[in-house]
Amino acid sequence: MTFESLENRRLLAGNVTAVYDPGTDTVFVTGDNKSNQIEIAGLSQGASAGVYTITGLNGTTVNGAASAVVTDPTPAGVGPNFVVSMGNGDDLVAGALSGWSANKIAIQTGNGDDQISLPNVTAFGGLIENTGNGEDFIHHGWVDVFNGLDVNTGNGEDEVFFDTFLGNHTNVFSGDTDIDGGRGEDSFRLLANLTATNPDIDNFESVA
Repeated sequence: MTFESLENRRLLAGNVTAVYDPGTDTVFVTGDNKSNQIEIAGLSQGASAGVYTITGLNGTTVNGAASAVVTDPTPAGVGPNFVVSMGNGDDLVAGALSGWSANKIAIQTGNGDDQISLPNVTAFGGLIENTGNGEDFIHHGWVDVFNGLDVNTGNGEDEVFFDTFLGNHTNVFSGDTDIDGGRGEDSFRLLANLTATNPDIDNFESVA
């Protein structure tokens, strides 16, 4: 997995907080308005179910350290919800190659030139991606989604890209699939199967 170069990221990186709220069974990952990069790993099933690691990349800290471990004490097979709010800045939110599975995953990166890269993710309660305004890039590899996929890249020259990872494709098994490029010269690239029922793909000047 490779990420596009984001200039001066190390100098501009800030701190991200990660906390688990047992009342809502939600992991809240919150950035500042600096340019931050994080990777999220953790599975909702298996021997290490409910243990999630949020790692800072290229100078970003998490809870003031290089990484933080957040534990859901009562994983119920689908895992906790994730609300990732990165704030403004040129941010990167990545799923780990080892996998990230949870219930509902909502990622909002705010304004800036942002990237979301999900090579191996399962969202049992739905996946929402909102990158705000800016020149944004969203990459989906092997992504399995239940209860809907909702992508909005905001205004700017954006790219939404689906490809294979480990020979697997992106699947939306239930719910609606809505992908909106917003205003700007946007491109939608599909190099692998996107299995979805009546996907609604709007506001892309280039579709390949």
